[in-house]
Amino acid sequence: MHMLITIMLLLNPTFGSPIHAIAYSPDSKFVAVGGDRHLKVWSLVDQRVVFASHPEEAVTGVTFVGNRMMVATRGMSSIDQEPAGGSLTVYKVDSWQKQEVEMRGHISVVAGGNYIATAFSGLTGPGAIYVYRDQKEQHVLRHDFGIVPVGFSQNGRKLLAVTADGQVQLYETESGKMLHVWKGCYGTIRPDGALVAFKRDYYRVVLVNVETSKE
Repeated sequence: MHMLITIMLLLNPTFGSPIHAIAYSPDSKFVAVGGDRHLKVWSLVDQRVVFASHPEEAVTGVTFVGNRMMVATRGMSSIDQEPAGGSLTVYKVDSWQKQEVEMRGHISVVAGGNYIATAFSGLTGPGAIYVYRDQKEQHVLRHDFGIVPVGFSQNGRKLLAVTADGQVQLYETESGKMLHVWKGCYGTIRPDGALVAFKRDYYRVVLVNVETSKE
């Protein structure tokens, strides 16, 4: 069902800009879509747009955390400069009232358990992932090239990330310790909380158990 809705949204010319981020609420009642200065939320129950916004920056990440929706935006003028403050906006589901939060990272945002991960990645320089617990920064995971969080394990204890130089990295969320790294990886990364599939080369798709790190 989610795949069908996603395809319909991608093919919908009325959105108004390229789509950069899609997220579904945990109860599957809403789907949020972000693009270049566009943000829309559809009710899957009423099949209508329930919230629309035109932020001054490009929406590069969106996720739902309980009854909140978190949206990451990126200012194009600062694409290679690490932001000093928060660039994440929190919306309360149903009322859609927003609140700015002091959290760094403007490329993507993912959530799992009590944790939230945001990312900074410049076009040419190093990248960083900021790991938060209850909106308090716990760790900063850095890499010499761009790095973005992809998702958490089902219990939120492990965090999966991908890098611009072809690595898939698995971290222990609480400590920030790297548990495993797969090199020479290309293509789309598809996590579902327990398993992750990625391309190791043009001919092989690797399926990995996130909990055991075994292929």
